[in-house]
Amino acid sequence: MKIGILTDYARVALLTGPVFMTQFFKRELEKRGHGAQLIGPEDPDLQPGEVPPDTVLCPSFEFPHYKGYQVPVPLDPGMFSRPWDLDLIHGQTNSLFLHFGVWLREYHGVPLLATNTIHLPSYTQHVLSDDIMRAEWLRGPLDWRMGVVVKHFAEDLYNHTDGMIVLSRHLVSYWRDLGVTAPIHVIPRPVRPEVFDRPVTHDPYPEGFRRGHRILTVCRHAREKSVERVLQCFAAYVEPLVPDATLTLVGDGPAHAMLQEMAGRLGVADKVFFAGTVPQDQLPEFYRNADVFAYASLSETFGCVVSEALWSGLPAVAFDDAMGVAHQVRDGINGSLVPTQGFADPMADIVFGRALVKLLIDPLLRRRQGARAARLARSECAPERIMKMTLEAYDAAIEHRRRTLPEPAADRGLAARALCTWRHVHSWGYQNSSFWMMGQFFRSKSERVPDVLGQAVKLPSPAPMNSLPARVRTAG
Repeated sequence: MKIGILTDYARVALLTGPVFMTQFFKRELEKRGHGAQLIGPEDPDLQPGEVPPDTVLCPSFEFPHYKGYQVPVPLDPGMFSRPWDLDLIHGQTNSLFLHFGVWLREYHGVPLLATNTIHLPSYTQHVLSDDIMRAEWLRGPLDWRMGVVVKHFAEDLYNHTDGMIVLSRHLVSYWRDLGVTAPIHVIPRPVRPEVFDRPVTHDPYPEGFRRGHRILTVCRHAREKSVERVLQCFAAYVEPLVPDATLTLVGDGPAHAMLQEMAGRLGVADKVFFAGTVPQDQLPEFYRNADVFAYASLSETFGCVVSEALWSGLPAVAFDDAMGVAHQVRDGINGSLVPTQGFADPMADIVFGRALVKLLIDPLLRRRQGARAARLARSECAPERIMKMTLEAYDAAIEHRRRTLPEPAADRGLAARALCTWRHVHSWGYQNSSFWMMGQFFRSKSERVPDVLGQAVKLPSPAPMNSLPARVRTAG
């Protein structure tokens, strides 16, 4: 087979799950004798040789307030005039670029399988700049608009595919409730044994970061990852009870400087190590020399770093997102899954901190949950298992297209071809232009809104000592 992979990142521009999965599919398909052609946006930072020579690049523009993310503009005449000799399109994208995949299906009859790679409502904030992020009177209209976009994905995109991949079981009912009727396959993301099972060569933690007291978080430092919540929980509920506890934050991004400043304001700068961006092949050193993995994001359709940490034998403490993290972390088995009634619920933060403390002061519990974590991750995230499930989904999509779309527009005359193309060009243009205009409008209002990120962070009141378990009360 020859597979076309629609991607928002034709090269590894950001250390994100969708980027790694695009590279994984291309590598594994070619290993099995299939062809894999990337179709994605041009990147102004692209250097010669950074993408395969057969990659199809279309014009793009940078999305407002999200540096590094290029919005594909598949309107170049060459995109429509190519022969597109593909057996299947895999839409490894969660932008409106998926419209191009639906057009290829309806116009040329190429089967289309789409992967839901992000939780769209969690990314509403990217249209707003940092300085107006917490202006609630602006958030309301934008949240409403994002709801319209989510319905657009469900009804006008996913329902015009030959199948949809979701990364966790919780997302099946989520999309069914939104009206998706296309076949849905639950296929998690893999962990690469050649990377994460190799022997570690050194301890990357600073001198003075004692073993047995190391908390690790790995993710992009962007607002949707809620790294500041981990930092606040550490300062308020962990460090006062376990003075030797340390927090290491691996990653970089637009919130990186703000997090460094926050660590200083909270008085824990000497206990927090900002390791910056770490290449994937060096991550095992961090995972295998840590003691507990902490994760606060509620925006994950899966969460590759969670599976990597579990694979590496780290028990995880995370918030129950009812999505990708909850699919992996089993409360009391391979870590702690903290229920949340609201994103800012202070009681949830107390429980989150308490769970971290419990693991730090109980080495036996840490080892037991870590062993279970490694065992379960290997049974669910082995690459061979993931590729077997993906190839089965490809076969199902090809059969679905054959049954449901016997005659593509290209075979039905000029009027059918023109209508098919106009429908998708018009819809793509309307949706993207409305977000662009809102981004520009909100940016123009930024001078009227106080700089909330420059204000002091207010922490919830620490939990009374007598409300914590006896084992926790005696820590430190």
